Amino acid sequence: LVEYFLVSVLRINVSPPLRKVCILGIFIVAVLVAVQQIFNIKWWKVYAPTGILLPAIGFALKDTFQMFFSGLALSRIVDIGDWIKIGEMEGEVLDINWARTVLRSWEGVTHFIPNSELQKGMFDSFSYRDRKVRRRLDVGTDYSVPPQKVKRVLTKCAQFVDGVLANPEP
Repeated sequence: LVEYFLVSVLRINVSPPLRKVCILGIFIVAVLVAVQQIFNIKWWKVYAPTGILLPAIGFALKDTFQMFFSGLALSRIVDIGDWIKIGEMEGEVLDINWARTVLRSWEGVTHFIPNSELQKGMFDSFSYRDRKVRRRLDVGTDYSVPPQKVKRVLTKCAQFVDGVLANPEP
């Protein structure tokens, strides 16, 4: 319901981690108000213990908050479907959640990278702002085959691969 309201009604594209925080915040406020109304408790008796516990909860969840806010920051830079490389890992972004970013490599290997690692380190985005991505493949052939013939055959094959653009030519 919250997701529908944010995306469809207000037309605000909210990252998945922030969307979950909004839903959690609304739920917590609703529970506190319900407890206050059902048990006819004064408001300060409900909110005072919560305020006292917040610093302890914040300190205990420091790493979790770091990963979460890293995920929020990354969701403005990296989108699902982007192709990124961090260190030796390279792949398509499948998911960005509050804790980690999920990549799938060419070989089909799924990598789970903590958002804090992406936020602290340097990574390359091959599809930032533009979904057209150039790929380089190493191909081995027999030494007796002329290079121009190999190039011609590979170019012809690439024309029939989904997602390969006709212009510029492969």
